[in-house]
Amino acid sequence: MSQIILNNSFCQLVDFSDDVMKAVKAKLTYADEDVMMQKQMLYSQMRRARGKMFYAIKAKFAALGPDFICLLDADNSFPTGLLHLVKGLLPTYELIDKRSKPGYELILRWNNKPDQLRYFQKEAVDIFLNKGRGVFQMAVGSGKTRCAVEVIKQLAVNTLFVVPSTALLTQAHDIFVNAFGGKYVEAITTVNIKKGKKLKPIRVVTIQTLASLNKQNLVKGVLTGVDLLILDECHHSGADSFKKLLGAFQGIYYRLGLSGTYLRNDSRTLELWGTCGEIIYDYNAAKATSEGFLTPVEFNIIPVLGQYKRNYQTEYKENYGSIHLMNAIHGILTNKINEDKQVLILVDRKDQCGHLIDAYLKEKDIKCTYVNGDDNKETIANAIEDFNDKKTRILLASTILGEGCDIRSTDVLIMARGGKSEIAMTQAVGRAVRLYKGKEIAQVYDFNFQTSKYMTKHLEMRIETYIKQFAGKINYLDK
Repeated sequence: MSQIILNNSFCQLVDFSDDVMKAVKAKLTYADEDVMMQKQMLYSQMRRARGKMFYAIKAKFAALGPDFICLLDADNSFPTGLLHLVKGLLPTYELIDKRSKPGYELILRWNNKPDQLRYFQKEAVDIFLNKGRGVFQMAVGSGKTRCAVEVIKQLAVNTLFVVPSTALLTQAHDIFVNAFGGKYVEAITTVNIKKGKKLKPIRVVTIQTLASLNKQNLVKGVLTGVDLLILDECHHSGADSFKKLLGAFQGIYYRLGLSGTYLRNDSRTLELWGTCGEIIYDYNAAKATSEGFLTPVEFNIIPVLGQYKRNYQTEYKENYGSIHLMNAIHGILTNKINEDKQVLILVDRKDQCGHLIDAYLKEKDIKCTYVNGDDNKETIANAIEDFNDKKTRILLASTILGEGCDIRSTDVLIMARGGKSEIAMTQAVGRAVRLYKGKEIAQVYDFNFQTSKYMTKHLEMRIETYIKQFAGKINYLDK
């Protein structure tokens, strides 16, 4: 009889017909849109290039990967997280589960008992405890980390909590220390692994550190004894770093992914499923808002005189660095919102937009605090604290204030950044929808650069995200 050999990270199909395997291969193959786009651009450049430039571009073209990626290996194995996609293609089979479900390893008591779980958080935790693997896709601000704390407490096993940035590492470490006490929690660094230090049962690490340790063949030291893997902001797990770590995760039984926007609007969704599995609980922003757990949001689209350019980079620079945008932002601050409202202005590129807006507002005698990637962690943390405490009214920031950043007091968000990524846009708006006392509605301002090409198209995609993720009201303003 045909068999599925099931392990923690990979599973294998044995003795299935060629026709079945052909269907499975097709299911587990996707087009790499980024590679295809880059090849198209380089091919166009090659047609115009001459001499050394031609061969330089040709070398870049050759270095790119294939247009299509198949996640089914030659021995008919593939990431276990994709099994739910494959089962429907298979005839009768025998499932051979080689995984070993761990028992309780720790005696965990509350150091400081957290708030009682909201009903949807309890539902999510219960489903995970039953399934042992899957993703919570829950709205920004709905308490995904609170769910993670509860899962750790209930399972009481050694845990690895993986985050995409040092800012989130500090935040998660502090939350776990508050919940369980410092003797149980450790922030992993390359140094303490190289020293061979015995690690505490709850380990918090960035994916960058984990990938570096993997390259140095030191990652085993982090994973020893770990039975629960939690990937925070797991929409990043389609990245190559996670793919290379799947083998290292082979001994980990429990897998939990946390995300506000798991299903990316690009071609890497299969990679995500491979690492984390499917969504087992979905609690979107529209529902959270209707049930009073997030602030309702309105999106105001302001027309701005735009410029059309033949390529995206030039068009972005000309429009998001234009005096027309600066004047529109000034108009919002002086004419459209009350002086007691907390304003967050987000930019993408500090050189092409952030520094220009900062200088412009200072010229207009409008006080604001500007932070970007050139600032140290302490400066950024102090800026966020002052903004949350309302000591600073206007905070201008680059993408360093990204996912997971604890900004609670935003009344008005000005999107002085372009882009089309559903993930990035949802995370950005997430800075505005957190509840606090007296806050009834969040206002988001975005810009329609008239007569532009790429900027107009990307705005349309952002508006789709605003409606899909937040069920927000869209207001098209005259000016």
